Amino acid sequence: MIIAGLYMLYTACRKIRNARKLSAKGSVITVDNDQVTYPVIRKGNVEMESFAISEISSLNYAEDDGILTVTLNNGKSTKFDVDFFDSLDQLKEFAALLQK
Repeated sequence: MIIAGLYMLYTACRKIRNARKLSAKGSVITVDNDQVTYPVIRKGNVEMESFAISEISSLNYAEDDGILTVTLNNGKSTKFDVDFFDSLDQLKEFAALLQK
């Protein structure tokens, strides 16, 4: 039980630290015409990545986790957590934009 509690605490701290990094850089997810640009944290640095909406092969939303998984034609997948958005409604609006 203690190990599970420590793991949950570590996970929460990591999410808070990543959120602070994204906020400090002013990182936002943008949809411009057919292009989606989003921030990614790699090795402690915030980098911007992008993909074209036409490259999406599938979308999967896990309601229990609040995670939208976008799979591209080349097999790469990207996960958008509800924590990236102000509300669940904004995540669902984002998913609707990607399905067009």
